[in-house]
Parts: sequence; C-alpha cells; structure tokens
Amino acid sequence: MTANGFQSGFVAELLRAEAGAIAARAARLMEDRGVAVGGERLGAWRESLEARVREVSAAIAADQPHALAERVAWARTAYEARGVGPAELVASLHAVKQAAMEAVPREDRVLVASVMEGALLAAERAAGAPPAELPGQGRFATLAGRYLLAILEGDRLRAGGLLLEAVRGGVLDVAEAYEGVLAPVLKELGRMWHLGEVSVAEEHFGTATTLMVMSQLSPLAERKAANGRAVVACSVEGDLHEVGVRMVSDRFEWEGWRVVYLGASVPAEDVGMAVADFGAEAVLLSASLVVHVDAMERAIAAVRGVKAGVCVVVGGAGLGGDEALAKRLGADGMARGPREAVGMAGAWLDGRSG
Repeated sequence: MTANGFQSGFVAELLRAEAGAIAARAARLMEDRGVAVGGERLGAWRESLEARVREVSAAIAADQPHALAERVAWARTAYEARGVGPAELVASLHAVKQAAMEAVPREDRVLVASVMEGALLAAERAAGAPPAELPGQGRFATLAGRYLLAILEGDRLRAGGLLLEAVRGGVLDVAEAYEGVLAPVLKELGRMWHLGEVSVAEEHFGTATTLMVMSQLSPLAERKAANGRAVVACSVEGDLHEVGVRMVSDRFEWEGWRVVYLGASVPAEDVGMAVADFGAEAVLLSASLVVHVDAMERAIAAVRGVKAGVCVVVGGAGLGGDEALAKRLGADGMARGPREAVGMAGAWLDGRSG
C-alpha cells in the first residue's frame, strides 16, 4: 500500500469509528446556522448525517470521490422531484465537512476537504432527471413495456405470464428475458421511485414480482452438463439488493455449476463458512453502494482465511467499474455482467488447473 493509501485508510477508519459523534456535531452546526434539525426531526437528521459521514468514509477508503458526488446528485434529484429545494442538503454537507475536518488530524483535513468539495458542487447544481432505462426500440421494447405496465397495475400473474409465454413461444430465451426485460424494467422502476413517480411499495412489488418470475423462468433455460464445480454467491453484509447477484447465480447454474446462493446481506464469516462447508471453488460477491465495499473486503478476507485457491469474482455498482479497487480488495477479477462473471471464473480455474 502506498503512503497515500495508508493516509486514506487511516482517515476513512477514523471517520467510520466516529461517525455518530461527527453526525451529532454536524446537527449542532446546522442548528446554529438556523436550520431546524431539533425536536421531532433530530433523530431523523442524525441518522441521515451519520449515513452521509459513512459515505464520505467509504469514498475515501475506496479512492472514489466521484461516488460521493454521485450520491449527492442522486439526493438532489430526489429532493427536487418531491418539491423540496436543495438548501437543507447543501447546509448538511457544509456541516458534515466542518465536523469531519474537526475530527481528523490537521494534516489529513485536505483529504476530507477534497472529497467534500465535489459533493458540494453536486448539491449546488441542478442534476436533471435521469434518462429512462427501458429500451425505446428493438426486439424487447414492447415486451418490456407490457411487463412494466403489468407491475404498475399490480398484476404479477399477468407480468409472469407475459414472459413465460414469450420464452415458451421462442420469442426470446431465458437469458434474453433476464437481460433484455427484467433488468431494465427494475432499473426503470428505480428511476421512477427516484423521481417520485411510484411509491416504495410499488417499487418493492416490482422487485418481488421479478424474483418470482425468475423462479419460473430459470427451469426453462437450456442447461449444460454438470461441470463438478461449485460457486457461493451473495450480496455482502449490509447490501439488501439481491436481484443482480441472483441473475448472475442463475447463469452459473445454466452453465453447469452447482450454485450455493446465500441471498442478500450475508456476514463475512458466513460467506467463509459456506465456502468451507460446501467445498466451493469460486465465490461471487456483489456490492451495490460504495458503503458496502468495506464489507466486501471483509468477506474476501474470510474466504481467503478458510480455503486457498478459491476464485473470487466481484461486481456491483458499489465498485464503480474500478478494476484496481477490486484487486486492492483481494478479488481475482471484477465482472460487469453474468456472461463475463461465468467466463472469468471458469478461465481462472482452468488456468490454475493447467
């Protein structure tokens, strides 16, 4: 690790350890500056501020200041969609910046300031609405639109029936249904929630429906003969998102792997235990946000601690597409999709055998 790496690690760990105290100090600063954060709002504000401090810590640890700026831009868009101005968001970031800088040694304050400046710029400028996620044209556009409509109308049986009929009729195969319909529709639902166009309940219904539909579609996929290899797959501790890693897991199964799918938010020690108990040769880990990267590193360390020679493939938006970060965490590779993940794990194990 470089000197800068040691500094980043130290500052990130200090901020993480002191997140509660820093959040309390930031709340007092906001109150002093005339922002109403007391009374019934105090608990919610402290929770929000502590979460922001943890995001700052994670961005520093991962050397991804853009991740914090992106989260802040996301928050500003959500505020605007609900008719809330950015004043409180900007005030909260100034308060977190000051409180965080007070909590670290003087020589480390420039590091905190540089990360916070990008976040403040994102908060102070209008971000604009994110683009639609559904394909506007192409083979899957109509089917994706019909599937989304069925979800918005609360009809999961119709939603599932649309895709089952399409797969059985040869309109598309299961992998295409996953990647061309299910994934973009879930992204579109997330965008719609972000803009206040659907409720949390509707977004959760869409996720639950999609998981149900995947369970119906997966048995229809063409499968290769068993290859004698096993993979443990999950989202890391704290990450409640599971559809993406589940899609990748299903792809491994279709390719002949025995898949030990653990689900969402799995503690590091349990990942390691599963590798040992099930004799896995590969592990697939997903992190949706940069704040989950620390948990990913712990999970990789747990795997390395119980069994040598295991291929660890990581993915998820929390990595920001940073292959160097994946290597620093101890992974053997970072995949951007199901096909790449399967190919990467197979090639790594083939190379080890050779």
